[in-house]
Amino acid sequence: MLRLCDRWPDAVILFDASGGIAHANSAAESLFRFSAEQLKSIKARDLLPEELRNGAGMQIPDPITLAAANDTALELERGDGTRFRARVTLQPVEADGNPMTWAIVQQSASSSTAPNISEHERRSLNGIEQIAASAVDFQSLKREFGLLIRSLVPNSSTLITTLRPDRETMRITYIDFSGDQPAGSAQLDSNWRVDGTTCQEVMVTGKPVVRNFLDHAEFRKAYPGSGVAIENRELRSVMNIPLVANRQIFGFLVFRNAGKLDYTRTDLRRGQAIADLIGGSVAEMELRRRLAVEAEQSDTLRAIGQLLSSTLYLPDVFEPFADLVTRLIDFNVVAVSRLEHAAQTITLDHMLLKDTHPVGAREPASSYPAAGTMMEVHRDDTEPVLITLGDGDDLTDVYPGSAPAGVKNHLLTTILVPLLRTPSFNAFLLFQSERADAYSPDDLEIAGRIGTAVRGPVASAYMHTRELELAHQRELNLLSEYEKKRLTEINEAKSQFLGLLSHELKTPLTSITAFADLLNINRKGNLDDREMRQVEAIQRNSRQLESLITDLLDLSRIEAGKVTLELEPLDPRQLIAECVSEMENALSTKSQAMTFDSGDDEMVVPVDPQRLRQVLINLIGNASKYSPEETVIGITCRADAERLYVTLRDQGPGISEEDAENVFELFSRGHSTEAQQQQPGTGIGLYVARKVVEAHGGAISLKTHPDGGAVAEFSIPLKPVAQNDEAYPEAEAAVEAESDADTESDSQAA
Repeated sequence: MLRLCDRWPDAVILFDASGGIAHANSAAESLFRFSAEQLKSIKARDLLPEELRNGAGMQIPDPITLAAANDTALELERGDGTRFRARVTLQPVEADGNPMTWAIVQQSASSSTAPNISEHERRSLNGIEQIAASAVDFQSLKREFGLLIRSLVPNSSTLITTLRPDRETMRITYIDFSGDQPAGSAQLDSNWRVDGTTCQEVMVTGKPVVRNFLDHAEFRKAYPGSGVAIENRELRSVMNIPLVANRQIFGFLVFRNAGKLDYTRTDLRRGQAIADLIGGSVAEMELRRRLAVEAEQSDTLRAIGQLLSSTLYLPDVFEPFADLVTRLIDFNVVAVSRLEHAAQTITLDHMLLKDTHPVGAREPASSYPAAGTMMEVHRDDTEPVLITLGDGDDLTDVYPGSAPAGVKNHLLTTILVPLLRTPSFNAFLLFQSERADAYSPDDLEIAGRIGTAVRGPVASAYMHTRELELAHQRELNLLSEYEKKRLTEINEAKSQFLGLLSHELKTPLTSITAFADLLNINRKGNLDDREMRQVEAIQRNSRQLESLITDLLDLSRIEAGKVTLELEPLDPRQLIAECVSEMENALSTKSQAMTFDSGDDEMVVPVDPQRLRQVLINLIGNASKYSPEETVIGITCRADAERLYVTLRDQGPGISEEDAENVFELFSRGHSTEAQQQQPGTGIGLYVARKVVEAHGGAISLKTHPDGGAVAEFSIPLKPVAQNDEAYPEAEAAVEAESDADTESDSQAA
């Protein structure tokens, strides 16, 4: 593209070194009224009046050289003898190694050859002037207005744009295509960046821009900020004329042509005439529009403030709030989010999705990690932030925390408005759109105004919520303290009751057991068989009751946290054998037997013999109780490098998984089978057994064997664990001392 000078040329002539005309364009033929052949036969001096034709031997006559140097008008003569005034610009060049000079001729406005305006042109301009004087907006009269414009300036599309206050973007206020509007083209009321367009060049130079190109690629290279090819054809010609008010460019009248049509000087003159006629009306329309927009914005912002101030519970009004916001700014998602400092999480407290759920958008009322989110990155910002991506980009590329793992976020444009910043959390207002060009700097400004309007009500709502949460937490704390105190009192009363109950039961039981033993010893000649069976029943039930009382005492100690162990190293096989022998009489009542497999390896384990005996008796008694008559209960004892393992297997109904998880809890008993439901028990024995094993640093379990029956197993470390050196509570010690005294007294009486 050759740009010869800043002025629009009326003729272009190339002179050789001798002053002859080597080349002239068709406009020169028309201007000087010479044919092409005539121009080739004359020299530069022949274009001057006869009185100025001196210096015949010079390349360019002195008058032309001086006029060009001083940028002054010069009188020239046509082939028919008429004269006109014009400015001549000289540009030296070199062609094929020979010096030559371009002469660019521009007529003066006062020239007698000023172009005559045709009747058609005059009528079209009058029609445009009438529309400009009466129209509220040109778009509503697009058909009539567009026909008048195209009758003067041929084009594929006509646009009128107005600069926004930032003067970096413009708004399309009028758009008209000669055919159907092509897909992807600019839309009415849409925003368009000035950078990289012919509008930017017009703003810099202050003059119209007329450009003709060989193809669309050349056009896009020269003006990369311009839109797509009109009607999907190559855009080759563009004419951009500034609209001026108060000596300042406020908009542009743009003509574009998709065909091979070079805009001429006549097109520029007509385009400028149209711009002069409509400039004032466009400025007035834009002013009215802005005043109307500002009035609507003020009314809407006032309504938003009143709506949010009407309640301290935002969920009730968030949907009508979003409806009001749509009058000011477009969005696919609007949300109020909270960044919790301590937990480093984002919570979408309030969220509204417009139409459908955008791809990658978080779910309403959800919480997620703050890392990699725009709120975490901009947590210290105090002004609204505009985040814009291009088509094909993805928000997760910039803010990977903006969507769940593995999901792409297709919300291309976001306005993030800081609302609150407290020691515990930050609050933000977000507007997000799936369109890459959704928001302009004006939208950023209005989003900031929305933020200002809602900041107070949102702060009040959050503070109210926090106060309710704190009040609820205080109430829960008071209830918790009350419950804790009440449970402590109940626990103390229970422990006292258990201790007292055990004492009151153990004292007469000792006497009963002692006298039953005496009767059993002195049975010869004193008691018959029937009476002896009754004595044995007394002894059996006494032992059962004594075991229950022992469990109650142990439970009292356990609940008080005073279980202590008197550890001594011993071979556990000896203790197990003693327990097996001790339980033979009890097993004989159901014709049950026991086997004991201990291996040959020597074992020495630090245990409390009395406590471990209690565990073994409890487990053996439990196995006997749930096993049928004439069955065998097996006990095995083994050890590895670290622990002792004792396993008991019975031939009973087994135990369900649910019962196995709960059976070692206090007052819990297996109840999944009819046999279990029929057996008596308190649910204390296994709880005490677990506590004793755990006091040894071990663990205990109960499960069903694959071949039937239940398997109980406990393990104990081979090395002693740290013990609680505290003594039993004084009340329990007194109970035991008193019980021992009563036992001795009853024995003496017997």
